[in-house]
Amino acid sequence: MSDGFKSLKGGTSNSGADGALVIVRPSELEKSGKTGVVAKGILESTKPNKFNPEKNDYFIRGSDNTLYILNETASLKDQLGQAGVIGLEVEVHYNGKVKTKKGKTYHDFEVFAKAN
Repeated sequence: MSDGFKSLKGGTSNSGADGALVIVRPSELEKSGKTGVVAKGILESTKPNKFNPEKNDYFIRGSDNTLYILNETASLKDQLGQAGVIGLEVEVHYNGKVKTKKGKTYHDFEVFAKAN
């Protein structure tokens, strides 16, 4: 583990990106072929997605004040939906779209949290 981050799934960590507002859409990540760190900062809150209120958006504030908004996937929900995660410094990695043993595909994310 680097920079004191501990995986909420298991694995290692890298560094993030910058900008004023970054909306992280799994479908766009897949189209672009981008993998690796997609957000790094403090997980400030979750709110229902305005287009699909059954899913949440996750709001992460970077050290350079960049606001990352991540659209929920099952992989993110399993990790960022845990109790006590709000307020932690996190680093989110996108590992691409992967296939299960049953042949279904999903967007695979790995979230690392820095211990307080």
